Amino acid sequence: MYLIRKNVFAAVTCIQFNPTDDDYFISGSLDKKVRIWNIPSRKVVDWSDLHDMITSVCYYPDGQGAIVGLHNGNCKSYSTADCKLELKDQIELHTKAKADPKKITSFQFSPSNPSEVVITSADSRIRIIDGLHVIEKLIGYKNTSSQFTAQYTADGKYVICASEDSQVYIWKHEKPKNSGGTKPKYVTTTSYEHFSCMEVTVAVPWHGSNKPQGLDNEPQAKCNSKRSGPLSVDDNVQAKKSSQLPPVPKKVTEKGTNEDSEQPSNTDTDVGESDDGSLLLGIGAAAATPNNNIQSTAWGLVIVTAGLGGEIRVYQNVGLPVKVGNLF
Repeated sequence: MYLIRKNVFAAVTCIQFNPTDDDYFISGSLDKKVRIWNIPSRKVVDWSDLHDMITSVCYYPDGQGAIVGLHNGNCKSYSTADCKLELKDQIELHTKAKADPKKITSFQFSPSNPSEVVITSADSRIRIIDGLHVIEKLIGYKNTSSQFTAQYTADGKYVICASEDSQVYIWKHEKPKNSGGTKPKYVTTTSYEHFSCMEVTVAVPWHGSNKPQGLDNEPQAKCNSKRSGPLSVDDNVQAKKSSQLPPVPKKVTEKGTNEDSEQPSNTDTDVGESDDGSLLLGIGAAAATPNNNIQSTAWGLVIVTAGLGGEIRVYQNVGLPVKVGNLF
């Protein structure tokens, strides 16, 4: 264990280890500086003054860059090659001239696209950018001052976030349509699903039974990393975990007969909440197959939450959709 002392006269708000080299980590603080630290030497190897309080920081998946979020709602992209901070780009999140930007609270990169990142901010908006451009805006949850973190599911198809109204929100990630221009037109997603969770502060998807296919074929240790690889688990145990998913619901065919769902459904259905508070997500259903253990729909999705009262709760999508009636 290392104890690193440094004359940082303001609170440290965010920190992350370099994903490819555990000897280094990056931090941001209220003294408006972002720093790269070396653990063995116990010192700062480089820093930069951003002239505004830093509220979030995150390395790019390859460890060669970082994205920094500020209290004024701006984001900046840095190169961290050779552990040196070099400003690359300013990321514009607000499309309206009279927008009232709020602090950035978190970043998370997509598990399926290394250039795509979900950005949470305290203006009750969640934005997804690809490169330097906003491609989707998620609306519905409430965040005026909390340090919430929006999270991708393992397949990158859904985004989950806690909310100040004691709800957990789930959005389906929509890819923007290519308009043929240099700047893609972003999608505004106002449809969502939610369930009640009193005083929730954190909501994350659990990937325990949904191991991405292909991870076993990747190198367990990178050339500069000293982090040990994942613990090896017996194949029988993994198969048992996969079998713990709820049964796939039956679908009604045009002839009125019930058939087991073998393929993912592309039709969204109505949603609701059961009497016992279990989550009912009507987004189709698909069972995990031996060739791909990532669920392609929200059926069986497990969400872990924590709240102000210190309680940790686990929710699983095991209910059937609730029909809300005719809309016309």
